[in-house]
Amino acid sequence: MQEFARQINGLAETNLGEAETTIVKITDLLAQLDPSGQQQIHSLLSYPALKLIYELREDLHLAGEAREPLIWWYFRTELRRNDNRFDSVLFSMLLEEAAKHYTVALESIIVQALKSDALTSDQVSDAGRVFSSQAFLKESYAYQCRSCISEGGQLQSEQVKRLLELRAYSTLELALDRGGKTLSPDGLAVLVAQYRGEADKKIRANLARKAQSLLNL
Repeated sequence: MQEFARQINGLAETNLGEAETTIVKITDLLAQLDPSGQQQIHSLLSYPALKLIYELREDLHLAGEAREPLIWWYFRTELRRNDNRFDSVLFSMLLEEAAKHYTVALESIIVQALKSDALTSDQVSDAGRVFSSQAFLKESYAYQCRSCISEGGQLQSEQVKRLLELRAYSTLELALDRGGKTLSPDGLAVLVAQYRGEADKKIRANLARKAQSLLNL
């Protein structure tokens, strides 16, 4: 596999605009790899090679097992080169790619960006037109609640209930750790209400304890 990666990297370095020849050579090299190799070669490719494959992706007719990790790794690499922030061009490119060829891997990049608050509210809205998994819905809602807190707002009881349903506990902890002004009295009351479930009992008890402390102030 390393030899195939070396040859592809070499093609990218010497690419002089002969697109048709390059497409044939890269397609042939990837086709010689077994499925496991196709899924792993991305980590051995240089940035110029990844960029070239992305630019030629439609013409290469990549099989799914090869396309998904290569395109995912390209966007991940671009994001790292941009200090893990999405500029408008890169974000639009990812959404366009995902709209045409949805993959869990591409969505995972957006989900991680949501967790890190690395998107703008407009970007979150745009992403919602492409992604709709449970993971995306959870993190986008949690993002909206964190934005509310950052802007000086209070989480109301319905928001707290929804965060509990989504098991977005880190956002609730963030609100509690910032003090009573980030949650309405009704929101705090939701957290201290008796919980009869078995799942997440420890963290729910910790949230209830913190909420009760704020109610006692």
